[in-house]
Amino acid sequence: MRKKEYLTVNEIYATMPGAKPLTEDPGKDLTLYVQKRHFSFPEDGSQKEFEEIRKEYLENVIHKNDVLISYYPHVHAWGSDRTEFVEAYLVESLADIDKMLDKNTELLKAHWPDEEARKAAGKKARNYFTGVHSDFIYTYVSGLSK
Repeated sequence: MRKKEYLTVNEIYATMPGAKPLTEDPGKDLTLYVQKRHFSFPEDGSQKEFEEIRKEYLENVIHKNDVLISYYPHVHAWGSDRTEFVEAYLVESLADIDKMLDKNTELLKAHWPDEEARKAAGKKARNYFTGVHSDFIYTYVSGLSK
């Protein structure tokens, strides 16, 4: 008789500071765009620098983006890959994903009007990620929310 093998997956995520929470039931279905990326802390980087970069981006882009209904960042707390960083963006429709990304670009340019400064800030931020990512799109079904 063959022994049964089971795969157990215990992936636990912790919410990070900086969420833009959904404050009330929108009363309609919405679109949830989820992006999973992976951290890569550079040798010359620091947790303090990463948090400063992230805070500046959140305050000047994510929290000012009026197309974005809500935003939830998560870090992989326990499980197989502690480098995972998951961001969930709630928008009204599939077409609003593109609008949200366009608005992010507009807000980036407004906060960093000097192109060289903007490129330098982007390069510094990218040092904290591997460049590997995956995208997922879901439907938030309003009637199923508690």
